[in-house]
Amino acid sequence: MKIFRRQASNQRKQRGQSMVEMALAFPVLLLILAGTIEVGWYYNTYLTIQDATREAARRSANNSIDPTRPDVDCSLTEEFFKQAACLAVQGLDRNTPGLFDPARDDILVSVVIVKQNVVLTRYADSNFTVGDSWSYCEKVLGGAGCTRAYSRYPNSVLQDRLAQFIGSSSPSIDPGTIPNEAYVMVEIYHVHHQFLGLIPPGLAFLPQETVMHAYTIMPVPAVASGIE
Repeated sequence: MKIFRRQASNQRKQRGQSMVEMALAFPVLLLILAGTIEVGWYYNTYLTIQDATREAARRSANNSIDPTRPDVDCSLTEEFFKQAACLAVQGLDRNTPGLFDPARDDILVSVVIVKQNVVLTRYADSNFTVGDSWSYCEKVLGGAGCTRAYSRYPNSVLQDRLAQFIGSSSPSIDPGTIPNEAYVMVEIYHVHHQFLGLIPPGLAFLPQETVMHAYTIMPVPAVASGIE
């Protein structure tokens, strides 16, 4: 009988020890699981906004920049810059409805002119106004209740990228052979939030809120043909 009582006592102690160990390990396991989900959601969101910039730039590259083209709502507009931004919004909504928040996110559209291996200028609307970029917040919402973004790629940065491309190409490219060209650049700025919200604040690798930025650059033959 004493042997049975001793075995029962040992089993109770083992069960108690297991419960204590589980209680100590559970928060760590929960954080690992939550972190895995958050990282997956982060990259899924980034790929979604990246695909939206590609689709918008690719479809806009064949359009004409003509100030006489009608500028109405997103479903009917033919205005080059607005149409590119609306295509980006449609791509976001089609893949993840509600992802684009006009109050916090922004879409920038630019047309950059490269002439004789020099980033010459940047147009911000179909009237060929020189400026930073066409902004969804500024042009569609009138700047009310939203935060206007500014391009991370000013002309000076694009010029450096072009020089790096020429210098790193194999075989080397003769700068004098690069044709004059026009490019449309579509950028999306999206404020990303944690999906579960279980990761505590203060972690640099998994912040509770971060600004995502994706962009795509495509040549615009219709504009390039008019560059002298």
